Amino acid sequence: MLIPKEIIHQFILSMRRELDLAGESRNAEKVAAAFSGDPTIVIPKVYWELTSERMNVQQYIDGIAAYDLAAIDNAGMDRKKLAHDGANIVMKMVLEDGFFMQTRTLAISFFCLIIVLRLLILVWSVA
Repeated sequence: MLIPKEIIHQFILSMRRELDLAGESRNAEKVAAAFSGDPTIVIPKVYWELTSERMNVQQYIDGIAAYDLAAIDNAGMDRKKLAHDGANIVMKMVLEDGFFMQTRTLAISFFCLIIVLRLLILVWSVA
């Protein structure tokens, strides 16, 4: 049985791992390597000379928010293809590469999964 002091210690260790921004950058590079040459995904370059455990500096990539369906439609993007590509990206990460690129917070990771699920629902409703 864990006593409160041990629980707090485990919580602190978990938070340090979660907030290690250099670790997040290393994971981004793993994803970039796994998807090199794949035109369906863009991973920002890490600027290591500016990155540390407390700061993550990556290339800015302009784009459309996944929840902005009007902008996606106005840009002439195919929602069905986006859903297909997004699902393939997640499946490759999980099933082939054995990892899923998580962000610093579970909420953002959850949001990414919700976007993929919403796009899949759109595909099924259109099909």
